Amino acid sequence: ALVAKAFSLKANEASPEPFSLPRGVAFISLSEIQAPRIPEFDEVKDKIKTEMVEGEALKRARTTALELSALARKEGLEKAARSLGLVRKETQGLVSRGSTFGDLGSSVTLDEDVFGLAEGSLSDPIRVSDGYAVVRVEEKHSFDPEAFAAQKASLVSSLEAAKKDRLF
Repeated sequence: ALVAKAFSLKANEASPEPFSLPRGVAFISLSEIQAPRIPEFDEVKDKIKTEMVEGEALKRARTTALELSALARKEGLEKAARSLGLVRKETQGLVSRGSTFGDLGSSVTLDEDVFGLAEGSLSDPIRVSDGYAVVRVEEKHSFDPEAFAAQKASLVSSLEAAKKDRLF
């Protein structure tokens, strides 16, 4: 919606409504419209070089993650990470959907991949913002309808209070 709105604006026009993003809100305005053109090589050579270096680094990271995953299935994650000179990290307790996975950050893809794993299982390499990760699910708690029923009234009350505060 944000990109569609940006392309519908005229020069020096701002969108009056904010756009919700996973990590906040965005306000957009269009300062100028440039005609489509093919940029000169000198304008893009640094960007091309950076993209090529990053692309190669991602390929190596994926290869290392595949090697780690295969080795971890045989020897265990701790031993496999140590033998490849990698750092193994754990989250500080349970992680819920939409929250960060320590240094890995947060993304919809990461949530889908990790929460789709069975307890005690090891993932294939998962693409994260800085490269690739191999994740092992140690413990998994599923939805408990009885606990939800017990907490539902207080949850509804707090949500209603928050809405009233925003309204006022």
